[in-house]
Amino acid sequence: MDRFYKGFFSGVSGGVVANLWSFFVKDLLHYSARNFVDWTAVVLYGVLPTTWYEFLLAFFTNLLWTGFLGIIFAYLLLYLPPQGYLIKGALYGIITSFLIYGAAILLRMPFFTMIPFRTAFGNMIGGLLWGVITARTLFWLDQKAKNNP
Repeated sequence: MDRFYKGFFSGVSGGVVANLWSFFVKDLLHYSARNFVDWTAVVLYGVLPTTWYEFLLAFFTNLLWTGFLGIIFAYLLLYLPPQGYLIKGALYGIITSFLIYGAAILLRMPFFTMIPFRTAFGNMIGGLLWGVITARTLFWLDQKAKNNP
């Protein structure tokens, strides 16, 4: 498995965990007003998903997006020492969340120009989780490749 695929699968793994977190804080705890699939649906359709088909397309598109971000992270790590990879992943996840929020506000996307604190906080934790899981999965795949040449 080359760096591209390791980054992609790591990012998707992080995306699954981040989406589970976002469903938990929105749908079970009722703490957040939006989850990550909502973000993706608004980018795709301009509105929140109303059918299971729209939800599923947004969910799988979100996983493709997190995989793409994982690819970028995997290649960035080639230029950094491996120490502290979990902190690097957490920072990358938080910075990516910040940039996505900034883009949504600058583009005046519907449903995302006025984000309540609780939603922003829940999604920021989701970004942090995504970064840590992505970094840990990438580290595991790298170690696996070293041990099984």
